[in-house]
Amino acid sequence: KRTRESMVKAYFTQKCIQYFLEEKEIDSQIFQYLKNAVGADPGKEKIPTIYLLALTRYYSTLKELDEEKQELCRSMLDILLEEKRVFACFQDLGRLMPLPEQLKNQVILEFRGGREYRPELEVRILPEEEQFQADELTKVYPGIYARQKVLFEGEILEYRIYRRDGESRQLIKEGSISCAAEYSR
Repeated sequence: KRTRESMVKAYFTQKCIQYFLEEKEIDSQIFQYLKNAVGADPGKEKIPTIYLLALTRYYSTLKELDEEKQELCRSMLDILLEEKRVFACFQDLGRLMPLPEQLKNQVILEFRGGREYRPELEVRILPEEEQFQADELTKVYPGIYARQKVLFEGEILEYRIYRRDGESRQLIKEGSISCAAEYSR
């Protein structure tokens, strides 16, 4: 029985990795198992973090969340936020349920890069700032970095992410984010 249980956990862990880290589509029945596994352990101490991440990301893609899913999602967010794990998909939950205070009026910049280097971030908030300034990306999971910023209506966060190779820097990603009012409930 122990071998069977560990094989089942290994299978679902692999599916969560494919969904959350590799951003591949997986069978929706996987999420029913995750919901049952996470919901069965109120303390969530034995639940792998990747289960919480995959299920939270999945919930952020749904059109609506019933009360049971909202409650489960709130408890997962509490655990992840306590561990200082913040991801861009959390913002999408704002259209489905009230967000915890520490996510309201925030934009979340997420960068998925390699584990072999630490990306460097420069940001500016338009229309006030003209020059880009160095800022910090926080490692929230192996190879995934994030930065939360408070933005007000009408403001735009422009960013540039660099990879340093010795003395030179290479621009690897740039873009902008604005505050979406419907996502900040």
